[in-house]
Amino acid sequence: MAHLAVPTPLQGKPAPPPRAPTQIGATRPRYAPDIAGAVAAILKDGPFAIWIGAGAIGAAKQVRELVDRAGAPFMASPRAKGTVSERHPLYLGVTGAGGHADIESELAELGITRTLVLGSRLGEATSFYRKGLVPPGGLLHIDVDRRVFGAAYPDVETVGIEAEIGPFLEELVTHIGHQHLPRPPRPPFPAERPEKDIAGVHPRSVMHAIQRVVVDASDALVLAESGNAFGWANHHLMFAQARRYRSSAAWGSMGHMVAGAVGAATASKKPVVVITGDGAMLMNNEINTAVQENLPIVWVVLNDAGYGIVRDGMRALGLVPFGCDFPETDFVGFARSQGAIGRTVYDAIALDSALIEALQSKRPFVIDVKTARGQMSPAFLQRNASLTGNTGPTGQGNKGS
Repeated sequence: MAHLAVPTPLQGKPAPPPRAPTQIGATRPRYAPDIAGAVAAILKDGPFAIWIGAGAIGAAKQVRELVDRAGAPFMASPRAKGTVSERHPLYLGVTGAGGHADIESELAELGITRTLVLGSRLGEATSFYRKGLVPPGGLLHIDVDRRVFGAAYPDVETVGIEAEIGPFLEELVTHIGHQHLPRPPRPPFPAERPEKDIAGVHPRSVMHAIQRVVVDASDALVLAESGNAFGWANHHLMFAQARRYRSSAAWGSMGHMVAGAVGAATASKKPVVVITGDGAMLMNNEINTAVQENLPIVWVVLNDAGYGIVRDGMRALGLVPFGCDFPETDFVGFARSQGAIGRTVYDAIALDSALIEALQSKRPFVIDVKTARGQMSPAFLQRNASLTGNTGPTGQGNKGS
């Protein structure tokens, strides 16, 4: 059962007619040079940016070549993190859930006139439908599915190109010149900040430790569970390769990653690190299966004894949280009861050693992190602002925050 509440004033407003996207040519299965040339001519009208979606992951090489050849600043959806290195000097940040607020102001400061969208529907988890992400000249959108053109921004001028991204970009770069935009390189990763006056480990500290030990010093896959966990991970973690990171953006189903880690480890033959909240871990995990198959999976549990994102949401609405808390779980005891091993972490100093121990064990391992309450993830702050009609950057986290 579902209930949809539409305010009465909104019900009475006329719906604006959608702008029909322009399609300058269907290029499948052939990639006609004249179509790539036409796209290049549009892009030459002014500085352009690139918005990378998950559909472009398979064309990572061609996307990187386009970024470097054109000198184009780029941003990525949460699922496309690492398609081009997030340490690249032209990287603007990640958009959508857990994204970076300063992208909109940077697009404006750089004078971006159009954005080239690669392989994304630009749904809520990728864009929050924020107007500031769309430059004044609109979008050029490359995708194999023409139905996505104009779907997220029906009132924005959109040119659609139905094409396989990789082969099309190979042709496009032959027509593209370099644009020299004044933009200093970003620092490689925000410095650690001491957390004061909080009881428990700040989730930001957990992400910084995962960056150091897992992302930068191992080849493990990283899965971020729905809820506050994927908000912190989307915002803080930085990847240099595609396909190392996965979050559940479309449906946000809790339990997707804590159980799906078994499939990821089995298929990849690599260690898998899952970032999850305690609520999802209690809902649906496969520790026992991982023990049976002897899989190198590490679950990092942000344990604040409750459904943190629901608790935060109720407080943001001025309500007294109800039904959001549950008895604190001993996840190390829970892991041991099923044949796995684990370690409890009470302060940020112990995070690195716990992660190193877990990866070196090459066995199912649970790290129970006693997490500070009341630390709202960037994803929650952004979505709340979106739902309340606040489309400005207020309330969103910035890179390094």
